[in-house]
Amino acid sequence: MQLQLYMTEHCHLCDLAEAQLNTIYPPLSWKKIEIAYDDQLTSRYGQSIPVLKRLDNQTELAWPFIAEQIIDFIK
Repeated sequence: MQLQLYMTEHCHLCDLAEAQLNTIYPPLSWKKIEIAYDDQLTSRYGQSIPVLKRLDNQTELAWPFIAEQIIDFIK
């Protein structure tokens, strides 16, 4: 499953989201998507980052989330 984490640098909530993702076992892989340099992404996610997105079904999990919610999201 492919996951994307919409985020921006120097965002403490984004750091917390990554920490939650790192607690999942077996380990998940995700691609960080920096929204700051894309006007469309900034418009869409600027007020809600971090956002985790599944590429297979296009569903999104917006912050705040914890490890258990991530596990349910990827099932």
